[in-house]
Amino acid sequence: MHNAFTCEEMVKTPELAKRLGVSQRTIARYRKEERIPFLKISPRTIFYDMEKVERALKGGRITQGTGEFIERGRPQQ
Repeated sequence: MHNAFTCEEMVKTPELAKRLGVSQRTIARYRKEERIPFLKISPRTIFYDMEKVERALKGGRITQGTGEFIERGRPQQ
């Protein structure tokens, strides 16, 4: 599955914000704008795959509504 999350580099919002050097509010805005992939377990429990977030912020995009990450320039399968 293309959008499967792994447990190796899963982090929560505070840790992601710290690693990226941005505020938690910025992370929330990125989620709302669908700029980064995330896995929402409950309203207050959200996880991020660091590798997918880093790729998305470097120029990839997320298919709207699916959370599936697609690298720029790569054809969809």
